[in-house]
Amino acid sequence: MITISNEVLTAKFIKRGATLTDVRLKGVEHGFTLGTNNEADYDKTLRYFGAIVGPVANRVVNGQIIIDGKVYQIPPNEREVTSLHGGPNGTAVREWDVVEQTDGAVTFQIELPDMDCGLPGNRVLTAQFSVEGSSLKLHLTATTDAPTPMNLANHSYWNMDPQSPHKDSTIKTQILEINSDTYLPVDDMQIPTGEETLNGHAFDLRNAESKGKVLGDIEHPGIDHNYCLNNSTVNDPNNIVPIAKLIGKSGNTLTLHSNAAGLQVYTASFMNKVDLLDSSTRPLTPYAGVALEPQGWPDAPNQAGFPSIMISPETPFSQKTVWEFDKA
Repeated sequence: MITISNEVLTAKFIKRGATLTDVRLKGVEHGFTLGTNNEADYDKTLRYFGAIVGPVANRVVNGQIIIDGKVYQIPPNEREVTSLHGGPNGTAVREWDVVEQTDGAVTFQIELPDMDCGLPGNRVLTAQFSVEGSSLKLHLTATTDAPTPMNLANHSYWNMDPQSPHKDSTIKTQILEINSDTYLPVDDMQIPTGEETLNGHAFDLRNAESKGKVLGDIEHPGIDHNYCLNNSTVNDPNNIVPIAKLIGKSGNTLTLHSNAAGLQVYTASFMNKVDLLDSSTRPLTPYAGVALEPQGWPDAPNQAGFPSIMISPETPFSQKTVWEFDKA
């Protein structure tokens, strides 16, 4: 277990997947992210929890991407049809190297040789985490020696409230507000079918706090969709803007900032109930947490009009995320 901390915030990681396993704010007795202290739990049950997923996060239809007229095949790992999070051997299940560490920061790195995960380019990926005040910061970068798609994301699940035998400790009683006017509806394989307005839709989470709209107000099966962010300078490393806010019934708050083009939101409604508690003794059941994943839009290489996720030797990948925590 790798730990970074300052006077108010502590974050823990494991090398597998450069995975964030725990976040603690001084004065709050429970953690804010779902995870355990047992690395073996991440081999199966917690496969994507807190990990850096890639090299192409989210889903790709048939696992196929065309680059300069050539078809590249990411091995399918979801219902034997789509590729999810880079396929069965993506970055979430790989050991990353720790290349630098101080009391308040750690940098993970992994190298993907040409055709690893079915994609071209010798690639070097880094994930730099640091704590500053009550904020946890992440800078994801990637370089390549050939044009290749790159879409990295942190796949942490968040829950701002403690486990209680007397109250609902799922995220159903929590408020999620997102700075987005449109989202991507999906087909039965969870592949986007285009971009649509959120006006009048149950998934519209603009001004959710003032409306008192909690996640439990959204009927089953909940959200597993990409929100198209209101950010006109996507991927500008100097333009980190607020994109979402998660407010617990306790009053504990997470404000999320990023320069990503999209935010995949998954309310864990399909999460399999397992006989496992996270490090804050919360049961890992449906709606135990909400995944908030700043990233490029899913299946972007196969969708005309979607923001490109292609990088090259001249245009490397750079994405920043900041989680800002406040206690009740």
